[in-house]
Amino acid sequence: MSSNPSLRRDKVQTQNQSGPEPAAAAGGAGKKGGGRNEQKVNQDRKQSAENKLKDLKKERDELKSKPNKTPEDKAKLQKTEKAINREIDRQKKSENHSKKDKGAAQR
Repeated sequence: MSSNPSLRRDKVQTQNQSGPEPAAAAGGAGKKGGGRNEQKVNQDRKQSAENKLKDLKKERDELKSKPNKTPEDKAKLQKTEKAINREIDRQKKSENHSKKDKGAAQR
C-alpha cells in the first residue's frame, strides 16, 4: 500500500490553515473578565444608591436647618442619617476574595 506523500502533506497544511482562533468568551455581555476581585459592584444598584443618597442628603439638610426641632424632627433626622449610611454602604464593592479571613492562623 503506497500512499502519495504529497497528498498527506497537503492534508496536514489544510488542517493547520483552518482559520484564525476564535476569541475567548468574555464573562458577560460587553464586560471584561477579571476574575474574582473585579466587577464586585452591581452598577444598577450603585446608581440607585447614588440617586437615593442625593435625595436623603437634601432631606437631612432641610431637617438640620430647621430652627426649632421637635422630638419627632430629631427622630426623623436620626432615621435619615441611618438611611444615608445604608446607601453609602450599598455603593461599596464587596471585600476582595484574597483578603477574606482564611480561618485559624497556621504556624
